[in-house]
Order: sequence, then C-alpha cells, then structure tokens
Amino acid sequence: MYSKYNTPNKQYLLKTDDFVCNKFGLAEFFANNYENFGNIQGINVIDVGCGVLPLGIFLAEQKKCKVTGIDLNPIACRCAEDNADKLKLNDSVKIITENFAVFTENYKGDKFDLIVANPPVDDKITNDVILKYANNKFQELDDKSFSYLTNSWHSVEGKCLIDYIFEFGQKNLKLNGRIIIVFCTVDCTSPNYVYEKSKKYDYYISKTIEDFISSESIGVESLGTDKIDTFMVEFRRI
Repeated sequence: MYSKYNTPNKQYLLKTDDFVCNKFGLAEFFANNYENFGNIQGINVIDVGCGVLPLGIFLAEQKKCKVTGIDLNPIACRCAEDNADKLKLNDSVKIITENFAVFTENYKGDKFDLIVANPPVDDKITNDVILKYANNKFQELDDKSFSYLTNSWHSVEGKCLIDYIFEFGQKNLKLNGRIIIVFCTVDCTSPNYVYEKSKKYDYYISKTIEDFISSESIGVESLGTDKIDTFMVEFRRI
C-alpha cells in the first residue's frame, strides 16, 4: 500500500503497510516548518524512529543531507529502504533495523549535525504495559503491539525514546549540533513532558513552533476532535 506525503515543494507516494505509520501529518508539519529553523543543507542527520522515512526523504532529497534512519519495526525499515531506492537515494540514505537503546550503547561512528524524530510521546503509560512488551522483538506485529510501538514505547528501565535521543546527543552531536523533535499532545498531557526531559539531559529550547494539525492527518479521528496541538522544537546543549 502507498500513502501521500505532502511537502512544500513536492508530493511523495511512500510505500507503507498496515503495521507502520501511514499518516504523515507530523512529518508534513516538520517539512512545512524546517526553513524556520535555518534551512541547513548538506549535513549529517540521524532520523530516530524513522518509520517509512518521510523526514529522512525530505532531508536527503530536498536538503541534500546524509541520512541514517533507524527503527525497531522491521516492516517499516523494509518500506523505508524501498522508498529510498525508488527515489534513488541509496548513496545518501542508510537504514538500520535496531532498538535505538541498544544502538546508543554501541555506536562509534561519525558525529551528527542534527538528530530528528517524531517519537512516541506517552506520559500515561503504566509499568504493567511496559513490562508486557519488554522482551518483544516486534518481528511479528498485531494491532496492540503496533499501537504500543508507535505511540507508547518505553524500555524496560522506563525510559522513552526521547530519553535515549537526548542521551545519544550528549556524546554524538557535533559542537553546534541540534535536536529537532516533532510531537503532538495525543498521548501526553502537555509539552512539559518533553521539555522536562530536555532539562534533565542539559539541553535548552532554542526555538519552538506550535500550531494545530488535523486529527485526520495522523489517523486519530476517533478521538472526536478536529485539531491536535502540535509542536516542533529545537534543542541545543547548555
């Protein structure tokens, strides 16, 4: 199956699957606002929780960046590889299928100019649910495990993907490197959940864009609201 992904300068038709994110509202919010963060091109980027690679494709093709995409979902990674191949981006895109928490422990490569992500942001997840999925390798997904993986993922230690992104950046961002996170308040009470984590890891907020996107654009029409409060936030080291 394929889904439309609209950026200011181009519409893409990306390969997706029932068990990957196939609504690109957050990625479109990123693409629509990227130039407000400096429109930096030709840099080394890691796309954490890349899914089928909408953020990475925008950066690799339109901004001439070198992109490493990493995701725990093997189905998403296969789609990401196919999407990069179709667009002839193989020389500038590398896809890694791995738990980012494990990747951070072992990474010894080049430092990055930019870390991007539209990660799971859930401050209401219970320990029982976290422990239920603690040993799940997500090689075979069902509706419940897919929902957990894309909306609520935490490690057995209770850390969410945002924790690992900030930790990774402490060692693997260049001196003037940045982290840009795109998220909405579907599964978190307020943006303070993300902001407090940035302080914990000695980052400050250098720029924020807040707006609304449609619930349909991220596939949550069932919530009964038309608009979802959405944020694109740039973090830098203190």
